[in-house]
Amino acid sequence: QTYYSMSNGSWSSNIWSTTAHAGPNCSCQPPTGCNFTTSHIVNIYNLVTITCNPFTLSNGGMITLQTDGKLTITGSLSITGGSTITVPAGDSLIINGSLTISNGSTIHVSGFIKITGNANISGGSQVSGSGVGHYGSLTVSNGGCWCINTLPVELLSFSADKKDNNSVNVNWTTATEINNAYFLVEKTINEIN
Repeated sequence: QTYYSMSNGSWSSNIWSTTAHAGPNCSCQPPTGCNFTTSHIVNIYNLVTITCNPFTLSNGGMITLQTDGKLTITGSLSITGGSTITVPAGDSLIINGSLTISNGSTIHVSGFIKITGNANISGGSQVSGSGVGHYGSLTVSNGGCWCINTLPVELLSFSADKKDNNSVNVNWTTATEINNAYFLVEKTINEIN
């Protein structure tokens, strides 16, 4: 197996590179461009954007987000052939398109996953773990499973502004609310509890 590391940059159709201000400069070419089809292991640190559309992970390929990892895929994602993506707690996977996951593949989510389009899960594949997620729509067939919690609220914005009279004005906007009864806003009096 071949190991790759990626930190603060973008993965386009043929070039995998980091930005100059993000630490060590790197420029390398993934072996198969937008079709990551071999048993390679990719560790992603910090903020990485994949601009391929679609991006395909197959034949046992593995992507693991590391500390403070955020992977954004600007198009659709296809995972097949026993491939795996791991999203630890505190990390996030954002797919600005559809997800197709099949043939025994898995996305392990302890953090957060968001799919703006349809999530198609089939062939014993699953999105599983203790994390949470959001999708535009969901199609599950042939032993597939969406086995994580779905967020009841999609938050667009949140702000808290301190006022002169020792009060705070809190504002938020939601895009969707599914089975949400109310919001509970709490404050601390000692900055600990």
